Amino acid sequence: MDDPNNLLETSTGITKETEQLDPPILLDSIKLSWPKESAIKDDEQWIKGDMAIEYIKSINSSGTPTSEDTILESLAGEVGDNHRSLGVYVWVSRAFPDRNMRDTRLKWSHYRILANVKAHDDRIYWMDRSINEKLGTRDLEEMIAESKNKTKKCLNCQKSLPAKGRLKLHKDRILVGDFCGYGCLGQYSIQTISNRKGDS
Repeated sequence: MDDPNNLLETSTGITKETEQLDPPILLDSIKLSWPKESAIKDDEQWIKGDMAIEYIKSINSSGTPTSEDTILESLAGEVGDNHRSLGVYVWVSRAFPDRNMRDTRLKWSHYRILANVKAHDDRIYWMDRSINEKLGTRDLEEMIAESKNKTKKCLNCQKSLPAKGRLKLHKDRILVGDFCGYGCLGQYSIQTISNRKGDS
């Protein structure tokens, strides 16, 4: 039988061998390899999240339907960790399953904020901005919140527009602007035509 001490040997704590272990054996391996207090907190959080995900998969594939919260609470008790924190580690690890995307120039706390961004392309955008502009976590959080709260304005009357129900004017498939109604859309078109006549 394999030595449990050698089963979780990668930097993330997951090997191909662990994926095929029965839950009790995997739990023993996790307990032996579970990160304790260390200077590199970011590595700990990724490792804990990744190992917890593998344990959840192992339990669910064993034929015993169990809620994820129950699994995490049980695991937290076994390894002496907080199960709420463990849930956050799992959530962030799932948001960035490709370990090559976890750029060490950012802290794990950056990724916790980025995990709230739903669209994958938007996550990449904010991740790149964080790296290139050396954003702190507070700056990143504020900038993301500000980008979500930006209100559209009518191109004609400049009134704030609701998220739904506004008119969009496209030209050659490019968005020219948003309008609050046909009146403003028509008025804008008349002004545009008038301006063009005045230029000629």
